Amino acid sequence: MKIRILSNNTPALPARPASLPVLRNEQKLDLKSLRHPTENLFLGWIIGFNCLILGTILVVVVIAGIPAVVGIAVMALFLFLLNKLTFVLAYWYLHGNSIRVSQTQYPEVYNAVKTACEYIDLKPVPNIYVFHGHGLMELFIMKRFSRKGILLFTSELIDNLLDAGDSRELMMLIGRQLGHLKLGHFRWWFFTDVVGVFFIFVHQAWWRRCHYSADRVGFLIAGDLEASRRALIVLAVGKKLALATRLAAIEEQEDELHDSFFAWFAQVSYHYPFIIRRIIALESFRDHVVERAYNPAATMAVGALPPEANRFNVINVYGEAIFGDHGMIAAGRTV
Repeated sequence: MKIRILSNNTPALPARPASLPVLRNEQKLDLKSLRHPTENLFLGWIIGFNCLILGTILVVVVIAGIPAVVGIAVMALFLFLLNKLTFVLAYWYLHGNSIRVSQTQYPEVYNAVKTACEYIDLKPVPNIYVFHGHGLMELFIMKRFSRKGILLFTSELIDNLLDAGDSRELMMLIGRQLGHLKLGHFRWWFFTDVVGVFFIFVHQAWWRRCHYSADRVGFLIAGDLEASRRALIVLAVGKKLALATRLAAIEEQEDELHDSFFAWFAQVSYHYPFIIRRIIALESFRDHVVERAYNPAATMAVGALPPEANRFNVINVYGEAIFGDHGMIAAGRTV
């Protein structure tokens, strides 16, 4: 047992390992404990803003009578149908210009998503598509007007992650998007993202916290801090430069954000947290999870998925298999 020494004559408590606690095979992640501490606070303010808008509408209705009711109803119906049309057109454009992932098309990618869904108890498995991102490396999620949700991989992201030693980086990005679905970030979207968007700065603040929460889910599904941070770095600079990126330099870069008013203003007006802050925040959350494992009062399941569930070898792609009769992608599990 390692003992840390604080002084020449005062022994400290035994050093705690930095590795994540691992859930038992039958355990599911307790996602409520993974939310950013102030996520629901900002959501509450958005709900309050919606109530204020509704109250204003009721006052207008009482004062103006039936014509105002008709006008408001027509406007609400128009916004709803416009959003519906936009989603439907986007979906069929996507369906016609990308490849749908399934048990027979890129099955290892499908199984990775399915495994992550099982461990956060998300049903059903979303529809999954791969499309050409024209240089964009990201994984998106679409939920409006969709019961299952739609995961969108860019081909650039898949290409970059195929070169990894295992697929935990991919699991991080898959897990964070599934976390958005499971945590309900797209629930009641009309009120949060159509009406709520007019609550300037609060709406952005809520979504930034949603992204931090989703990062935590992805991190625990990936089960590895370094792989999870590399996945975020890949989004910023690509795979090759990600391998040469120094975390110490990122921390120094992040410190500079605290010294500029314009950096603060740029952040509060944007829905995504700065990615360098997301990279650093993962380590802080890892330390919290490790400490939680030693807390007798922490009875809820917060930890990494079992290694056999989320650690796959690199997905090896062969042109003969892709264009052959079976359309197979070979992959194996690590031991």
